[in-house]
Amino acid sequence: MIGIGVVGLGFMGRAHLVRYPKIQNVALVAVADQEAERRKPDFQPGGNLDLGIRALDWERMHVTASAEDLIRDPQVHIVDICLPTYLHHRYAIMALEQGKHVICEKPLALSVAEADQILAAARAAKRRLFVAQVVRFWPEFTYLQQLVESGELGRLNYLALSRQSAPAAWSWDNWSADVNRSGGVLDVWIHDVDYANFLLGLPTQVFAQSAANRRIILAQFDYATGQRIAVHASRAFSPALGFEARFEAVFEGGMARYLSSQKPTLAIYRGSSKTPEYPTVVGDAYLDELQCFVDCVREDKDGGKLADSISARDSLRLAEAGFASALNGALVKLESRVPRTENAGN
Repeated sequence: MIGIGVVGLGFMGRAHLVRYPKIQNVALVAVADQEAERRKPDFQPGGNLDLGIRALDWERMHVTASAEDLIRDPQVHIVDICLPTYLHHRYAIMALEQGKHVICEKPLALSVAEADQILAAARAAKRRLFVAQVVRFWPEFTYLQQLVESGELGRLNYLALSRQSAPAAWSWDNWSADVNRSGGVLDVWIHDVDYANFLLGLPTQVFAQSAANRRIILAQFDYATGQRIAVHASRAFSPALGFEARFEAVFEGGMARYLSSQKPTLAIYRGSSKTPEYPTVVGDAYLDELQCFVDCVREDKDGGKLADSISARDSLRLAEAGFASALNGALVKLESRVPRTENAGN
């Protein structure tokens, strides 16, 4: 039985908590949050999505205010870090040094430098590190990946990704609004930056523009193959609209379009046909990613591309390049592949 400890009992922590009971041979043994209100089993956090959060039975769990206490618990084998971004570095390294495997919410850290320190700690501890880049598991994005890899609609020529959210007024201590603790729009933008890197790898060059104190950004990624990806994110969406994610993928032989606020969410247009197809896409991306990570630990395997923490680090590097471009108003060129050391325990 694999013991799980979840640090951070807000919106994402609760989303993870309700899914672990669906995974076989896993036991939720400890939870931690410094806020007494959040340690209540029926606490309902705010959020921009309906993630099925509900009250939980915590009678058999170790409930503590101290992340350090949870990390030292010998019954905890995997520490799931669902804390604000600026705390990832501290607690991921602490958990790894205590011999725990780590699941860390995205982004892995606020900077590549911090991410590299976490990866080094994972290698030194010979423990597995996973970054919860959930869009890699999202059903519509999985379908798009399959379209690209199968060539069913021909070559992908252009992809536009967009993700917009209202300001996270529910965030603890309003950390999300503090660019020094959140990276501005980074928490939203990293989803689609990571997916671009997951799908096509690192581009050769990046050009970006931002506004509203880094709460809005639009970037263009250009690839040596001639393909182009536009990635837009905003933390300034109207509270009346809440949240919206979308993509438009233009292939040689058609187009795929996703819009989270519509039903059905995914439409495929083949050739010159004006009649869309609506493929059935199902799945719980949060459950699928946690299942994948737990299986990697249980079976002592690396999990392949989906669970690659080094690529998640590279995605952070790509986001940094975008922010640098926006700050300086200049094109940023990237190596096609970042030199990599051993696979960080994955």
